[in-house]
Amino acid sequence: MAHTSLHISPRSILRSVALVGVYLLVVTVALRAATTLVWFVEACVFAALSWPVVQKLHRHMSNTAAILIITALLALSVSALAAVGLKELQGESAKFQNSVPAAVRDLERTNGVGSLIKKLQIADDIERFAAEVTDQVRFRNADLRGIASRVGEGASAVFIVWILTIMIIFTGPTMVNGAIELAPETKRDPIRWVLKLAYSSSAKYMGFMALQSLAILLLSFTISTSLGIDLPGLLAVIAALLAFVPYVGIFAGALPLALLALLNGPRQALVVLIGAIVLQLLTALFVQRKIDAATVPVGIFPTMLAAMIGFSLRGPGGLLVGVAFAAMTMAVLSDTGAMRTIRSLDDPDESESSLSSSPQVS
Repeated sequence: MAHTSLHISPRSILRSVALVGVYLLVVTVALRAATTLVWFVEACVFAALSWPVVQKLHRHMSNTAAILIITALLALSVSALAAVGLKELQGESAKFQNSVPAAVRDLERTNGVGSLIKKLQIADDIERFAAEVTDQVRFRNADLRGIASRVGEGASAVFIVWILTIMIIFTGPTMVNGAIELAPETKRDPIRWVLKLAYSSSAKYMGFMALQSLAILLLSFTISTSLGIDLPGLLAVIAALLAFVPYVGIFAGALPLALLALLNGPRQALVVLIGAIVLQLLTALFVQRKIDAATVPVGIFPTMLAAMIGFSLRGPGGLLVGVAFAAMTMAVLSDTGAMRTIRSLDDPDESESSLSSSPQVS
């Protein structure tokens, strides 16, 4: 019977140790620089979304003046919204944290649906969600020192992201072109086509989803006010944020509204749920399909994953940044024919037919 011996060379051992060391180093650096990486991703998204506006304003003024105008308009808008709605949202968030989980606990005591809610531990998830929402819209500490610390942290983060955004706006195109020049010459034009197509489709996707979110915000606020449901402002904001998640976001955003409507009676809650289901189906069948066909099909899972990560890191703003990042990533990875063109250039037999079907990049 032949015996085989396993021989491990010292070189392979050293290579394995080096790979493990590099992996641990990368993970350690990534964990320690998590906040900085989040700021950089936010800046990239903001720069990408504001670039078309900067280019249009550049026809009449310099890029610097265009950036200053955009910054001033955003600052005024955010300040106005904060002055009008921040205090109300803070008060409503405290009521939300007490009312919604309590309504779910009451449902647990009922027969039928209550047992299902208890088995799925929905009440615990609602309590955690309510605590996160409340923490995002009000200061953690009521004393002056806590308020000053929270404002200082937020202002510092906004300033850093703003500086990074300006730097990317000015240097981003040059960096992208420089990275493309590193590719083989035959692949440069197709790569430019992929990036141009992905950028255009993802920007349009975010624009259409923002319009849909605005419509849901107005609809939710109107329904809450007309039915006499408490916390109309906060419910509208939650519904608008969740509306960025395709195919399920509108229904998910209506659940807190239905839970609070339950306090006024089961019939009112049932009407809200049925209306949300009908609206979600109509939106999925007609609106979302047209958006996906005209832009890029991002999908439920990538959007939900990016939205949850973004919200956990940076709150509502992080949720929007996560959705935009997911749209841009899926636009690059989606099978538009461009990626097939790039891969086929490695095969001389396929490259000729693929290039003949791809548009020319100007």
